[in-house]
Amino acid sequence: MKNYLKALAKIFLVLLAYFISQALIMTLFAAIGGAGAEGDIQAAMNDFLAQKASLISLLNNLLVVAVILVFYFKKQSVRAMMAIAPLPGGEYLWCALCAAASSIAVSLLLTLLPIPDHIMSSYNDSVAASSGGTFAEHFIAAAVLAPIAEELLFRGLIYGTLRRVLKWPAAILVSCAIFGLMHGQLLWVIYAFLMGVALTLIYDKYRTLLASMAFHIAFNITGSFILPAFGDGLPMLPLLLVMCLGLWYSVRHIKVYNTKA
Repeated sequence: MKNYLKALAKIFLVLLAYFISQALIMTLFAAIGGAGAEGDIQAAMNDFLAQKASLISLLNNLLVVAVILVFYFKKQSVRAMMAIAPLPGGEYLWCALCAAASSIAVSLLLTLLPIPDHIMSSYNDSVAASSGGTFAEHFIAAAVLAPIAEELLFRGLIYGTLRRVLKWPAAILVSCAIFGLMHGQLLWVIYAFLMGVALTLIYDKYRTLLASMAFHIAFNITGSFILPAFGDGLPMLPLLLVMCLGLWYSVRHIKVYNTKA
């Protein structure tokens, strides 16, 4: 029981630090947006935060990465908790292929499932709200820093902590539930939970966060940049074919990786 409580306390403190850093950065940007504003200061602050959403995310995730890596290199206990080791170059491509196919699957499901309009509208609003800023800011924030920060935080610290006190399935479910809930919007919560399971399995299979980072980066690039660039111009059949072949070949390869190593 003592070990469980210590693990929960560590996770609570990690998440608290994450939320505090996010709140401080948002407060700073809100103050900048409200400074010198005429009329409705609150509206000016909200507009400025919306315009700088990607930059805020970028800075917050950069801070998360920097802090975790400082602890990783300074503390043996943190290094023992998470594995960061290089892979053969081809393995990153297999992880990326699996992620791209998975992202296509999510996109198809969002299109084909009878999701209520108000939930879909809320999802689209959340996507739009998170992408304010320049393309470069949005790309670095969503496709690079967010995946790296989230893998270090959720698969590294949180899953690593839970794995020491819980059995493997329970550690996956709890860490992925936290990962899903952190995304807020209902559809994001659901597919972030499922994606978290996939990311944790990738991490456990390769025994390095670099594998789950590669998967996460490719997933976000495909879902947030490549597919939206085509709009509704991509026909369904080729997408299904790419998805099925991508998942089939990549999962088969990843499944036997350790026996080949």
